Amino acid sequence: QGNALGPTARDAVAGTPYARVLRLAQELTRDAAGSYEAVRAVESYLLENYGYAEDVPEHQHPLPAFLFRDRFGYCQQFSGAMALLLRLAGIPSRVATGFAPGILDDPDDQKYVVRDFDAHSWVEVWFPRVGWVNVDPTPAATPARSESLNQLLSQLNSPGAVGRPAFTGDSEPLPESNRGAGATSSESDGGSPLLFA
Repeated sequence: QGNALGPTARDAVAGTPYARVLRLAQELTRDAAGSYEAVRAVESYLLENYGYAEDVPEHQHPLPAFLFRDRFGYCQQFSGAMALLLRLAGIPSRVATGFAPGILDDPDDQKYVVRDFDAHSWVEVWFPRVGWVNVDPTPAATPARSESLNQLLSQLNSPGAVGRPAFTGDSEPLPESNRGAGATSSESDGGSPLLFA
């Protein structure tokens, strides 16, 4: 796993609303054999214990409120909470924002329509010898993800789809041959696509 917070950082968090978040990060990652297991533990905890809702109350400290009070939110709460928990566990992570792929509007021209409700945020985690890997802790049934995911799955299951499915529902780090964000295929399996959920 990553480098645990030093005493100066721990002291800075003590007595703030983030002290409880630090304790949760330590609890979730305590038994992890490495960074990958720690990331999966945090991702699973968020997916299993929090609900999706777009209408969330405003709070002075939104992420502690999401984790310990409201227990529901949208992509910003999920990605922000995951990045915070990982960073408090000493694992380099950051929130990325952009858009989900949208929907295929014209199959012949391969044109996609991306609307404002496709805006999305997720987490990027740094793995040594691999680079930044996308991890999305937001439930798949969200507007930005579900429409594009359903379309992707239907394309993969359509007659004539070649190779193994790109989406397995599991997040896994990229092979070392695919460094950096944006790599989408594995050289080790003949180029079959990988998609991180």
